[in-house]
Amino acid sequence: MTIVLINPSEYRPIVIPRKGVYVAYKAYFINEYIKDTEQKIFDVVFPLTKFERATKALPKEPVIDLTRPILMEFMYTRNYNILIKRWENL
Repeated sequence: MTIVLINPSEYRPIVIPRKGVYVAYKAYFINEYIKDTEQKIFDVVFPLTKFERATKALPKEPVIDLTRPILMEFMYTRNYNILIKRWENL
């Protein structure tokens, strides 16, 4: 899936008892059929530990500026880990 995180430095932590800690980011899909970005905005939720582990595996150069929107392509692996394929500042 290819999404754009609108402001990666702003996230909302979500704590679910006996399930763990999650983080929610404002994001939108890249879709050529919906032109207005405000109609596409949603909250994408990741498990905190798995998302931190995936972002630590990225090279340090693209992660420099977290105040700008970030285009990222991710997928879940068979053992439900997060694999980030592409991470670009827009």
